[in-house]
Amino acid sequence: IQGAGTDILSNIALDNYIRADVCQRGGTSRIISALKTLKHDSLVVCKAFTALANLTSGADVEILRAPGGSAPAIMVSAMKTHPKKLAVQVGAAYALWALSARSDSFKDEIVNIGGAEAIADAMEQFVGSKQMQAKGCAVIWSLA
Repeated sequence: IQGAGTDILSNIALDNYIRADVCQRGGTSRIISALKTLKHDSLVVCKAFTALANLTSGADVEILRAPGGSAPAIMVSAMKTHPKKLAVQVGAAYALWALSARSDSFKDEIVNIGGAEAIADAMEQFVGSKQMQAKGCAVIWSLA
């Protein structure tokens, strides 16, 4: 159910007006909560990363940085939970790039919690994946 709901929010978040509505009605915080609670389910994690990447531009920074539920920290933790899952690593890179593009303060947080290292590890682990290399380079470039 969480995966299907996240898919729906991810798809409708592509529209600017609906994205703002989803964020105002708590969609972002619900996805972060599902990601935190179900971090061992790689399918839900992948879907949550895609949804968060699509919602980040409309979400309140306070929600993305909630104590005990900071989006960057949860994302990096999920990457470390699934180091052998390419889809999780690519999805995390996409979502972390969206966060780093949102605010310089997210860049600092991502670096300070080990996000750059996690991206570099994923790029090394999946050196043959064009997607991982492209998304990883985008994040690293954005963090610089």
